[in-house]
Amino acid sequence: MLKDLVFDYSYHNHTARCGHAVGRDEQYVIQALSQGFHVYGFSDHIFLPGISQPGMRGDYSLLDDYLSSVAQLKKHYADKLKIYTAFEAEYLPDYLHYYENLLHHHQVDYLILGQHGYIENQRFVFYGSHYWEPAAMLKRYTADLIAGINSGLFAFVAHPDLFMSFYPVFDEEARQATIEILEAAKKMNIPLEINLGGVRRGLQDYYVTQRYDYPVREFWVEVSKTTIPVIIGVDAHHPDELSNIPLAAIEKLLGDLPLNFINRLTFNNRE
Repeated sequence: MLKDLVFDYSYHNHTARCGHAVGRDEQYVIQALSQGFHVYGFSDHIFLPGISQPGMRGDYSLLDDYLSSVAQLKKHYADKLKIYTAFEAEYLPDYLHYYENLLHHHQVDYLILGQHGYIENQRFVFYGSHYWEPAAMLKRYTADLIAGINSGLFAFVAHPDLFMSFYPVFDEEARQATIEILEAAKKMNIPLEINLGGVRRGLQDYYVTQRYDYPVREFWVEVSKTTIPVIIGVDAHHPDELSNIPLAAIEKLLGDLPLNFINRLTFNNRE
């Protein structure tokens, strides 16, 4: 249960390099320490060779700077905080070799599966940009997310219910997509993230109701029927978001559900 969770970690956090976050890298570390965190993961949106997405992810030329900055912070704060190097990445078949190299050469400690869209004709396409065909995008999202889960490259799934930000109502199609996602997650024993980014944006209008883009209660009701591990994701884009964490809103929305919360990840045979 959420009330029993020791919340002293943050594995999902961005940097100003992505173009929609602010603050120096060290400011995030200092804020994490002030909150009593023991684990902190830098996991900016992955830089993709050959893809330019200003405002969404940093240019590939920033890779060395990112890795160097986090390495220096790891060393400087080694006696105070366990810092990890990571990326939030979409499952993109053309980039899997790149992902594998980052992991196998120990340039990053883990990858987070954050499925925001796909590449078509050398363009990154957000699922939500096809607002006129939500059913088709739901199927595409579900298939892509499950392929990512099955790849074995990712430590956990960020905002697995993100599809509800472009799919208007939790109907039978949404329930079936949820069941398929959960079957894959259970098979691979991969944790699912309750993402706080949607809560920070507040309640949104969806037809005759208001809800968060995510998390969406109906999705997590289905998760609660399983033993799939669940982790909280701060998804910090500003240092202050590490001290203003809306756990009370999550408790109100999901606190009665018997979710299998964890507060540590394992990857590459390391904590």
